[in-house]
Amino acid sequence: MIVEDDPKMQKLYQEALGRQNFEVLIAANVTQASGTLQNRVPDLIVLDIMLPGGKNGFDFLEEIRRKPETKHVKVLVVTALDTERETAEKIGVSGYIVKPHSSLDKIVEEIVNLLK
Repeated sequence: MIVEDDPKMQKLYQEALGRQNFEVLIAANVTQASGTLQNRVPDLIVLDIMLPGGKNGFDFLEEIRRKPETKHVKVLVVTALDTERETAEKIGVSGYIVKPHSSLDKIVEEIVNLLK
């Protein structure tokens, strides 16, 4: 599942991961992501931190870590925030990528590695 509010980034992720034969679920905010988790538990969540709607990626990360059915899900944070790695790691992420310092190919490579 991709939790990203930028429609252009959503489309890029969906196309790149589709080429790798991954099924991609998209959520633009925490409310949509939480709703999706009620029906399906993904193998991995790619999570932006800065999201609209009152809750941010950390709020969502804490939410999924509290629930027995989702606490095991791998989470790759992909964000523009270079300063939040330590906070993300304390909550329990599988990886942390800073968008401006990484390409889409690198992000897809990390996703593939985490799903092995």
